[in-house]
Amino acid sequence: MSGLVKVCICIAFTTLGLVAFTATPGDRALTVVAGLPVVTVGFDAGLGWIGIGQTARGLLVFAQGGYGLVAFTQGGIGVIFGVGQGMLGLLAIGQVGVGLFGFVGQLGFGAQAVVGWRNRGKAWNRALSSELQEVLTPLWRKPT
Repeated sequence: MSGLVKVCICIAFTTLGLVAFTATPGDRALTVVAGLPVVTVGFDAGLGWIGIGQTARGLLVFAQGGYGLVAFTQGGIGVIFGVGQGMLGLLAIGQVGVGLFGFVGQLGFGAQAVVGWRNRGKAWNRALSSELQEVLTPLWRKPT
């Protein structure tokens, strides 16, 4: 399992734990850390550590649309990192997107881009896999 997948799994389980154990009577959690509620539900709830819902904003966002430092959305902005169908961010992973430092997906732009238009066979898949590994490895591993 790649390092990026492990990081995404850790983020997802941490978020689920915080959401499950935080009292949220309305659209904002009662628990406040450093002036921000731990969980906000919906875009109108304001900025929180974790934003969830159909549209949301927060430092970490899980929604169909929204923005945050790290965003897992269908379409949105992840300032540092974004995963979704239409993304904008420093590193964007999606079907369509713009990544200032890098982009991985089908159609988009980035300083380093790994772009695929359609499946061209096993050789093309191996080449794409090696390009992805080359682009993403410096993000979480030091060169040996």
